[in-house]
Amino acid sequence: MLGDPWFAWLREISQFIVLVDEARDADDPPVNAADADRLIAEARTLLSPSEDGGSFHRRYYEAAAARSGRRPRPRRHDAGAGSTRS
Repeated sequence: MLGDPWFAWLREISQFIVLVDEARDADDPPVNAADADRLIAEARTLLSPSEDGGSFHRRYYEAAAARSGRRPRPRRHDAGAGSTRS
């Protein structure tokens, strides 16, 4: 599965999971509220389907649309922004 091109678009989420695991396992310094807020903001940005975003965001949008049988409301992907929620 790791080398299968069909799953390549999922690499971004796999890398994020590794980042969360490493942050959680870090003893020095331990994860603090600011670190948790940053990881939450990154997760929200990553898990926002978008027709005009990067590869992951487009494929996630397509997968959500196929699963629901309708078009999800897309969010514009802003690669430099933190959380997309206000």
